[in-house]
Amino acid sequence: MHTIPDVFYGGNDPVIYHNEGVEQKDIKKGKKKKKHAPKSSVPHHNSTQWFSAHKRIVVWIGGALVLTAVTVLASWYYINEAKKQVVPASVQTPEQPTQNVTIQIPEPVEIAVITTSTLDATTSEDIASVKAIDPVSFPKILLINSEDTDADQLTNEEELLFNTNPDVWDTDNDGYYDGQEIVNLYNASGFAPVKLIDSGVVKEYVSPSWQYRIYYPQQWQIGTVDTDGRQVLASTLSGDFVEFRVFDRVPGQTFQDWFAANIEGETFQDIQTITNRFKEQVFLRRDGLVAYVLAPTHVTVLIYHPGITGAVPYRTVMRMMIESFRPTANTIDLPTQQALPTPPGQENTVVTPSSSPQDA
Repeated sequence: MHTIPDVFYGGNDPVIYHNEGVEQKDIKKGKKKKKHAPKSSVPHHNSTQWFSAHKRIVVWIGGALVLTAVTVLASWYYINEAKKQVVPASVQTPEQPTQNVTIQIPEPVEIAVITTSTLDATTSEDIASVKAIDPVSFPKILLINSEDTDADQLTNEEELLFNTNPDVWDTDNDGYYDGQEIVNLYNASGFAPVKLIDSGVVKEYVSPSWQYRIYYPQQWQIGTVDTDGRQVLASTLSGDFVEFRVFDRVPGQTFQDWFAANIEGETFQDIQTITNRFKEQVFLRRDGLVAYVLAPTHVTVLIYHPGITGAVPYRTVMRMMIESFRPTANTIDLPTQQALPTPPGQENTVVTPSSSPQDA
């Protein structure tokens, strides 16, 4: 038996026995009392709560520090590389001057649209080099004429140029058919013998550079292609035009030698010699579309270029130009008309002339 301690008598309940009782009771139940670590003066959960509350600020500050560091490193890198590429003034070579250098850009080179040099050629080599710049082209040798309603050797287009009647073989009824009068350089629509140059239907072109002279229809346009006047075009709205070209010639060179040295794609056997109305010798291709006239230092070539139709509406105009061509001014008066063969189909036509051939 156990005896109750004296301190409990009289209803006393000492406090010191409370814990002891608990310990004894826990011991009796097989439990061991846990020992708690001493509490710090600052609660542990306060720092965690502060970080959670200011987490966004901490992240912004950290990002700013990282970005600043990257910017500083990049700037340092590029500045360092730029310094490596700078050539010190003390080691610069003459090819790397430090002063400003003015670069002179040459003027653009203009290519003249001509077939010969600006100076008269004196050797065959000069002519060969000139020919290679822009070789001349020629029309086909077998081309038909446009329609000629009255068979007077003037096409209907030419009748409009010379103010003649396209339905009448001899417009002025003087005994010479219209085409014949134009070739003879006389007016085909006048009632009296009038020279073609005085009729107002043609003009005379005088080359300012080469001094040759030639008639061309008043309704046509004429212009110089190059500054030296070596290429001139007389053209109509239909697309047909006649080209005047000046080629250099070695002094004393024969036409046959010049032709062989300068003209390609043409046959010398197709060339015939005629004397035009101003007593000038002309080398004429047999179809009448190409002509050559010699001068002491050059050759002038007349070339007919047909339009898109392929037919030839102005063959008599071309012959009129050839008959009127003079290499230089001369004092030869235009002779009276020469009778030409009667056009086909008009052999039996009876015409009462209004003037004699000598007056025409």
